[in-house]
Amino acid sequence: MDWLIIIAFVAVIIAVLGLLYWRTRPCPTCPACEKDNAGLEIDREVAKTRYKEEMSTFGGGDGGLFIENTYNVRYRCKYCGHVWTRQEVI
Repeated sequence: MDWLIIIAFVAVIIAVLGLLYWRTRPCPTCPACEKDNAGLEIDREVAKTRYKEEMSTFGGGDGGLFIENTYNVRYRCKYCGHVWTRQEVI
């Protein structure tokens, strides 16, 4: 009976992670024809660069200085040919 609870818990975790991936998948929906997985990346350019300092969460280690780039990414729909731009932070 304990194994059944563990398997159910793991299945719920996998389902939640799958849903999060599906909602944030890299291939976006076309805003014109609204078809899923339609965006083909044409190009990307850096819109802004930000330097972030993160502190250590465990008190003994160093944090660090990290670079966070925001890109303007252009996509073309593989179904209707519509071109659109959206910002992505990496």
